[in-house]
Amino acid sequence: MPTNVIRLLWFSQIIAIGSMEMSGPFWPLILSQQSQGVSLSVFSALIYILPLLGAMFSAPVWGKLGDRIGHKYMILRALFVLALSQCLLLYVKEVEWVCLIRFVQGVCAGSIAAMQAYALRTSKTQEQGQILGKLQSSVAAGTLLGPVLGGMLIDYRGFNSVFTLGSVSCLLVFFAVALLLPEDKNGPVNKARGKSTARVISPPLFSLPVLLCLLALAQLAKRLPSSFFAIYGQDVLEASSFQIGMLYGLTGFAILLFAPYWGRYFDRANNQQIKNSLLLICTMAGLSQFAFSFVEQSLLLAGLLRFIWGIFLAAILPLLFMQLRKLVTTNDIGKSIGMGHSASKLGALIGIGVGAISISLLAINQGFSMIAVTYMIMILLIAICAKKKDKKEN
Repeated sequence: MPTNVIRLLWFSQIIAIGSMEMSGPFWPLILSQQSQGVSLSVFSALIYILPLLGAMFSAPVWGKLGDRIGHKYMILRALFVLALSQCLLLYVKEVEWVCLIRFVQGVCAGSIAAMQAYALRTSKTQEQGQILGKLQSSVAAGTLLGPVLGGMLIDYRGFNSVFTLGSVSCLLVFFAVALLLPEDKNGPVNKARGKSTARVISPPLFSLPVLLCLLALAQLAKRLPSSFFAIYGQDVLEASSFQIGMLYGLTGFAILLFAPYWGRYFDRANNQQIKNSLLLICTMAGLSQFAFSFVEQSLLLAGLLRFIWGIFLAAILPLLFMQLRKLVTTNDIGKSIGMGHSASKLGALIGIGVGAISISLLAINQGFSMIAVTYMIMILLIAICAKKKDKKEN
């Protein structure tokens, strides 16, 4: 894939994710101006859950449509919906309508899945891991920069400035993509063989149901601490809001730094190396979270563990989506990527729910043990499936 196309996708992804994340952490504050009491807690949960629900059901549909008409148009659709939804939020003040807009945004947007499908459809096999890693790093960059910029704008200009900048930014990227991004109706050509890469490129490690389970579990583990980490930081680490934000940011910063390197490694690795790497990655990710059970009043150690966790989070999703791509032909990439994102959204929803329940039933430190258990389940599933595959091959 040409360097200028990768750069366009990378910056487009940062702006799209950053535009959404500018308001992400501040929705409870925004809604508090329109809702009070019990309804505030309900709507504060719905504002995060509804977009995930919408995306979970719509992602395979958009992916399949992209396979038919081109994923460039799916990227344009997502960017336009993001620009429109941010614009509508400028004028809509009733909390019920805000939730509806967020739900429609989840159903109709989906820039991450669209850009992944476009990149996989138009790139050569030997560079797909590296490209997925770069796109993963752009998501991390947008997640990292969005809240910082959003907080600054809210402090100095108010909530509407966030939606104004988000809408204008997405609209500008929409026109840039429309004018500069090449069409993708035909799959790439493998020059070494002189024929289309419409066939499945190499045997995958896992079946489709196993991959979807692993994607769901990976996102469950990633989102599980979102319900209690801020409370842990305040009560156990005795950290300020700024310090808690920095701890969040360290994980995203590690993903930003290491995702491209993981992708480059997986492009060169064989199936045995990939299996061993995935087992090691899940083990280290689980240990980094289990260690939080013993961390008290040490911001330095907590920051180190969050950074280490980010290093291994940077590897998991690109690797699993590469395996998902191996299951299908070039003409079905969008549908498979959409199914993968549906599974990951389901895992995120379960993770948020499990995290919320855990803080009411368990000591707050024990929530991190649940993350470690989730990674242990992934390890067992990987090991069992790999063993069955080895038996069949022998």
